[in-house]
Amino acid sequence: MISYSTSYAVYFLAVGVLLLAAFQVQSFSPSPKKPSQSSSRRVSSAPQLESPILTKKAGPVILEIGSPSDLKNFVDIDDRVSVIKVYANWCKTCKAFDPRFRKVACTWGTVNGPMAFQTEYSDTVRFAQMEYEANEEICQLLDATKLPYILVYKRKGGKIAGFTCPPNKVGLLTNVLHEHALPTDPSAFHSLISDGVETSEFISDDEAFR
Repeated sequence: MISYSTSYAVYFLAVGVLLLAAFQVQSFSPSPKKPSQSSSRRVSSAPQLESPILTKKAGPVILEIGSPSDLKNFVDIDDRVSVIKVYANWCKTCKAFDPRFRKVACTWGTVNGPMAFQTEYSDTVRFAQMEYEANEEICQLLDATKLPYILVYKRKGGKIAGFTCPPNKVGLLTNVLHEHALPTDPSAFHSLISDGVETSEFISDDEAFR
């Protein structure tokens, strides 16, 4: 006859065997595979597709004038209206005016870049800018002391206009251009050149800038 103590021993032995078996099953359960070093290398070395986003925006052609001779050469280059913005690096109003000046230059001047566009006024006006402190003597001679200041010239007509132009007065500039920047069709201007219209008269007198 089996004693109670023997029964308890067998019972506890069986429980221990079951617990051990469960532990071994958990220990040897398959774990998710980590990517090998060689496969990660293959992924990282795969060629990356480039996004077809344009990295360079279109912008107006605005020349930088650094001397009186630069100014004269800029006006003398052809018969189009020439606009010069006088500014200073420390001038906050000049910085506020610059985006509006560039917008006018985009409409009336030459625009370069992958997204360059044409308007009915394109290429009828040439634009430049002149830093006041680097050209203080000529700026004072031209009374361009209240900044930003706009100078407008035409080779055959000399100085057309000169005025202080804060951001809210940019209409003063466009009014002058509407009056003097003709023809409004850019192809018409180029046809004048190709037809042999006289364009050799240069401003030879420095007084024309005053």
